[in-house]
Amino acid sequence: MITPTTTQLLYLCEAADVPDDEGLRLRHTELPETVAVFVSKGQYYAIGDTCSHADASLAEGWVENGKVECPLHFARFDLATGKACSLPATFPVKTYPVTVVDGKVYLNHSEVVVAQQSPLTPTWVQPEKRCPPSGRSSRLSLPSAPTPCPGPDQVVG
Repeated sequence: MITPTTTQLLYLCEAADVPDDEGLRLRHTELPETVAVFVSKGQYYAIGDTCSHADASLAEGWVENGKVECPLHFARFDLATGKACSLPATFPVKTYPVTVVDGKVYLNHSEVVVAQQSPLTPTWVQPEKRCPPSGRSSRLSLPSAPTPCPGPDQVVG
């Protein structure tokens, strides 16, 4: 059984602070990068927050079917493996194994994984036609002045 006193576990946040199918952007002093924490269908995930295609925060993206979609150019990444699932991203993002103990989300620092993936081959893909989540703008329009990492970082640790 994993307990919070295990030395490899780093406290990230309260489980209740992570909204369903959305991301929470966190910086921890013991991690080399900012991470995005997600919960999708009751499962918690942590991945590197920066899209491998462009400097955009994945925590600001849309979550659907275990994948997060970058808010800047709409590349999708698998939350469990970090693999790039669509263009324009061709490289994976780092994943961090997490566990929830007593309502707190911990990252197992000793088991950080980088997905092994050959770059996706650029091919033309017909864009999906779907409605954006409520309160979000159309996926076909970009903000006039994109801000890849809006809002202050939350520093933990």
